[in-house]
Order: sequence, then structure tokens, then C-alpha cells
Amino acid sequence: MALTGVVLQTVVQESQDAQQVRMWDESDWNGLSGTVSGAKVVIIYYDVDGIIHTFDPYDLIVGVDKTKFNEYLDKQSGHVIQLSALLIGGVTHGLTRFPDGYFIVTLHVTDGTYGNFEEGGWPHYNNPQAFLAKYRFMKRLMPVNILEWPITQINREANYDVFAVGLYLEAAEYAADLGRQSQFQKFMNVLSNIFDYYIIPEPW
Repeated sequence: MALTGVVLQTVVQESQDAQQVRMWDESDWNGLSGTVSGAKVVIIYYDVDGIIHTFDPYDLIVGVDKTKFNEYLDKQSGHVIQLSALLIGGVTHGLTRFPDGYFIVTLHVTDGTYGNFEEGGWPHYNNPQAFLAKYRFMKRLMPVNILEWPITQINREANYDVFAVGLYLEAAEYAADLGRQSQFQKFMNVLSNIFDYYIIPEPW
């Protein structure tokens, strides 16, 4: 039976240390979640330079083992995908953290009636996300670098910049949620310039 009436939706959350993502289900399965026989997650991202990278498909169902898929269906826990468990081109990628960038996390599912995954056509849901763990950490470092008392006019202006960085981070995340990669990139460029100006060290 095809997955008739199924409306897929996912939620994706990057960890603060940028080493994993938690993914859970918000789909309307129309009572058919138990018929799913294949489920894969494909993660692609544009780095801060706008270059696209693609991780190999990550299986939520391995053979008849649905442990990961059942975790994913559980909204309370979700399924955690470790960066170390992902490959690019069949080999390890050398990354120790998810880089900040514009990510698209896509869930593909089948009940066995949609042909091979490689042929395309499995029902899927694209979830565009801003992964900003590093830049959010750097924003928290800014006040330490400009802390001064009594507050001078120069220091006051720097505090405004700290506030602006928070706004830009939220705006970048919103742009990604709307699938606006070029707009997201503009915010990332501005943020990079601000962090360079204040000589904010990278956390990892």
C-alpha cells in the first residue's frame, strides 16, 4: 500500500557542542507509520563560503531493525545522529563538529512500493536549518572582550554590536527556516566581519 494521506514533517535540533543533531517526528502518518520499511536521512550543507557538501544517506531502518526509526518517531526522545556516524563518499570526513552553515536535512521513507532509493521518488520532507552553534558560542564571548567600567561611549557602541549580533543570528536562523540560502549567507558574512573586528576567538 502506498503512503496515501501521509504528511511528513520533521524537527531537527543541533547540539550546543555541534557534534550531533537530534531529529524527531511531527508527521501525520494517517495510521501508516508501521508500514514503513525504509527510512533514510540525507544531510547537505552550504558552508560559510557557500560551498555545498553532502553526507551519505543515513539509515534509520537497517534491514528489519527499526530501533532508530522508532526513536525518531518518539517526540520525547527523538533519534540522535552523531557527526562521527556520517560519511561523505563512503569515507570518514575528518570533521569534529558540524560547521556553521545552511543545512537541509531530508527524511526519505518508503513502504516498499516506491522502487529503489537511488532512483528517487521516495516520499520525503526537506527541513532547511541554520546550524549556528559556533557563532552562538562566539557571541557569548563578546561581552568578556569588551567589558569595561565605567562604560565609555566606545564601550557603549560595542555593547550595541553585541545586541546586533544576537539579532543577526536570529535573522539568519529565520532566513534558513524559510529556505533563503542567499539571504542566510549575507547575515553570515556580516557576522564573520563583526567577530573578526572584535578578534573573537573560535571556540573549537
